[in-house]
Amino acid sequence: MRQGQWLIIGIVAVLAHSILRWHQWWCILPLLWFSWVAYCQLSRRYFQIMCVVLLLVFGVAMIQRYDAYQQQPESISRAMTLTVHPDDLNSRDHRVTGRVRYCHRNYYLIWQIDDQAVYQQYQKMKSSFKLQGIGQINEPQRKNNRHSMDFYQMLAYRNIQYVIRLRSGVITNSQPKLSLRDWILSGIKDWHFGLVSWFECLPDGLRDYGETLLLGFTRPDFYDDNRGIRTAGLVHLFSISGFQVMLVYRSWRAFGRWVGIARETNLMMLQIGLVGLWLFAGGVISLIRPISLAILNTWREMHWLKLSRYDLFGWSLLFGVVIEPGVLQTLGGQLSYVLAFGLLWVDDRPDWQVSLLLGVMIVPYLIYHTYEWHPLALLVNLVAVPVFTWVILPVLVIGILAAKFNMILIVTIANQLIQWCQFLIANVGQVPGNLNFGAISLLSAGILVFLTVRLLEMVNRVRIFQIIGYLILLTCLAGRTFCGRVIFINVGQGDSTLFVMPFKRQIMLLDTGGTRMMPDSNNIKRLRYQSKSAQDLLRNLSGFGISRIDQLVLTHKDWDHIGNLGALAKAMPINEVIVPSGMEHDNNFRRMTRPLKLNIRAITDQDQKVSQLKIIHPLTQGTGENEHSLAGIGQFGPLKMVFTGDLDQAGEERILQNYDVPQIDVLKFGHHGSQTSTSDKWLSQLRPRIGIVSAGQNNRYRHPSQIVLQKARDRKMLVYNTQKHGMVEYTWFFGTSWWRTLYNGSDITDNSK
Repeated sequence: MRQGQWLIIGIVAVLAHSILRWHQWWCILPLLWFSWVAYCQLSRRYFQIMCVVLLLVFGVAMIQRYDAYQQQPESISRAMTLTVHPDDLNSRDHRVTGRVRYCHRNYYLIWQIDDQAVYQQYQKMKSSFKLQGIGQINEPQRKNNRHSMDFYQMLAYRNIQYVIRLRSGVITNSQPKLSLRDWILSGIKDWHFGLVSWFECLPDGLRDYGETLLLGFTRPDFYDDNRGIRTAGLVHLFSISGFQVMLVYRSWRAFGRWVGIARETNLMMLQIGLVGLWLFAGGVISLIRPISLAILNTWREMHWLKLSRYDLFGWSLLFGVVIEPGVLQTLGGQLSYVLAFGLLWVDDRPDWQVSLLLGVMIVPYLIYHTYEWHPLALLVNLVAVPVFTWVILPVLVIGILAAKFNMILIVTIANQLIQWCQFLIANVGQVPGNLNFGAISLLSAGILVFLTVRLLEMVNRVRIFQIIGYLILLTCLAGRTFCGRVIFINVGQGDSTLFVMPFKRQIMLLDTGGTRMMPDSNNIKRLRYQSKSAQDLLRNLSGFGISRIDQLVLTHKDWDHIGNLGALAKAMPINEVIVPSGMEHDNNFRRMTRPLKLNIRAITDQDQKVSQLKIIHPLTQGTGENEHSLAGIGQFGPLKMVFTGDLDQAGEERILQNYDVPQIDVLKFGHHGSQTSTSDKWLSQLRPRIGIVSAGQNNRYRHPSQIVLQKARDRKMLVYNTQKHGMVEYTWFFGTSWWRTLYNGSDITDNSK
């Protein structure tokens, strides 16, 4: 049989499934190309098999879509009883989230526990239990900004379409009735949860690495406590993946031969063990490929299949999309398959060449999903894989066994070695040279994939200068932009506006957004971790290729304007922080900025200009309150814009008395569109054509005010609102400009729409 025929069938099937199930329309051209290849290369019998497989894929995709998008349950509060297992849930600050089953469907649970007694009872649960309460079923929240994590899509890839928001939850004493299947799964989860609970009592180093590498459990604060892992490109090592599956496979086979277990019996036991490993690790997507490929390989060894490695890979593609439809839509799944695919070509090379070439091969996927890449990751992986195999894992296992038998000295030594490894990785992650590309298009990603495939095709004659040339090309492409932009980031009930001058000559951020909370002794632990608002801001800055801030302008001291300052300062260099005069003396602001060691400059209108903004308020020193907000006017491409923070109408009057403000094009409504700002006189003087509102959905202040919107309506203004439109972007290139919103919504001043 000609090798690779099932590989072609698998690729064609996966492309068809991506179109039918996920509406990935860009797959149409590759599908047509590989269909032509199949027509030319496959024998008649295998071409017929491919047609049958495509019909099956069509049926599977339609069933998956029907199951996912059947009629949405009514979004009303109802009493419900859920059967849940603590191993499926995560908790932080009395907020419990995770996957649950309800009415034979998967849901994502969000349970805010306000009763301390109930929370303590939940923390004591170690097995499946019944949870009763008042719940409401809704669609997951969609992303608010172009480069935000898409929670809706992330759940869809795990075959979850709806969210249950539970309140007044009570844990009952009655034991849930489980089917045989659920009883077996519950037993595996009991074992896993018990091990995680035991690992939590280990020293920090052994705990972090043990839970992640051996149990497949990643603590919510793991990447906060182990900085440098992502930058150094070692994420694939810190999860149960093909690396661990390979060790289990080889260790099991070696153990079976050592104790004299019959070959067929050993292989049958290995298949059961591999399925158990997947269930034990929580059915993570990144395990689909290695588990399916390992099981197929046992079938080949038992002579159930007579297939080449290429054909086995094609079968693993088919298994993947059937078992977990979203496996190839996530970074973890893509890396798993791409690395295995690359090994088909280069596994006969020396280990250092294999590591180097595979490291180059995954670069386009890392850039497309994470927007950045560090060239040092290639060298780090050359060392990391053998070190993890022969040093870290043995030390980890010895340390954990020593903890089991209370061998304190060995535990201390093992933990110290792990902590040295953590320290080394953290310092490697801080080495300069990280390239921020920003979000690249599918076309750009496709070109990078094509170049990496060409490198693999030339593996027998590749030279180091070719790889160096590839790296130089990546460096030249990193973060390049020729347009200017003003981006109104949706930070919920807050403000943050990014200004990027053409060719990135200058980058200014006006406010940072943030949750409405000031630091005190009761939430210091919470502030140790980045808030979701801060994570979202940083991800979007990275998505626009921003790795530095030249000027950070804080209009006033409210937390919804400055709350993300700490996370931002730790993530990237800030050349200068500009505040209205007097705000620098505020005690809370000083306590917040003291450990950050920032270059802070307090200004009034006498300082004239900050970047492209001419400062027109405050006129005198204040205290950083709303009425002392910093305001400015600037020309951005063909449009003139005004920004006023939370300045009130009295402040607008002071500006009009001291400045002859010209007609403008765009007005950022003051104080999130509150009626305390934006007076009739102010609008009559400025005569803006476009208004911008930055406010959170369903906020308790009911911003923007209908009074302000009526004023805009009377003047026939076009108003963009982050509540309705999501992120709002204005882009200009020389004399041409255009607007873009995340969601296509009607003008919020038009009541008829």
